[in-house]
Amino acid sequence: MEPKIKDTKGLKIMADTIRRDIINMLAEAGSGHTAGPLGMAVKEVLKMKGER
Repeated sequence: MEPKIKDTKGLKIMADTIRRDIINMLAEAGSGHTAGPLGMAVKEVLKMKGER
């Protein structure tokens, strides 16, 4: 079950953390495209809030 985050500040922190992790993973891999994974970060954070 996914956690539900209700406040905007919590959502922003979660989204920023996911985005930072994506950039770090792509940099460590030495390849990849950012657009798809970064777009999915927004979708996942909205799911945590309970929106679709």
